[in-house]
Amino acid sequence: MVEVIQNPGAEKSFGSIELAENNIKKFIEDSGIYFEYEYSGQRLNGRFVFNLIHKNISYEIGMVGENIESVRYIDGYTQNIWDYPRLYVNGNSYVWLYALKNVTGETEKELLFRLGVNYDRVCKFQKVLQIAKECGACPKSKMSFNEIKKKVVADEQALYNYCVSEFPCESNKCEMDLYLLK
Repeated sequence: MVEVIQNPGAEKSFGSIELAENNIKKFIEDSGIYFEYEYSGQRLNGRFVFNLIHKNISYEIGMVGENIESVRYIDGYTQNIWDYPRLYVNGNSYVWLYALKNVTGETEKELLFRLGVNYDRVCKFQKVLQIAKECGACPKSKMSFNEIKKKVVADEQALYNYCVSEFPCESNKCEMDLYLLK
């Protein structure tokens, strides 16, 4: 049997308006834009719908009413995107980081820098996960996100050390991928 996962994190949410309001305030803070907000009184797939307004710009945000730690996905190095619910921006679903990107118009690199997240570290870690997924010959390809993360989260050098110890397998692709991580 094949299991298909479509839009993970988009399932119905159960939470409180109080937590959703705290989250929308944090979302506005993260955006760096002074938005006025109001709760519309509507729900979208269990999310509380807020209208954000700044000058002549407005967005409809479907915000999850759960603790901010379980909603605010911004760091692909320390957080697993599969564990986070999606928000809705004008009816389209995104995890927190990409909802922000949609609202601010910033590049991911600009946004992460502004939020204090090390963009290069995130990119390298995502590359490790991609290589682990794509190369069936590598021993680490059998490792999960959390297993790889445990190996590398201790310090910055640990990511490269992990790659050097596990890469390359016999394929030229892995040798090239390791070179690109330097």
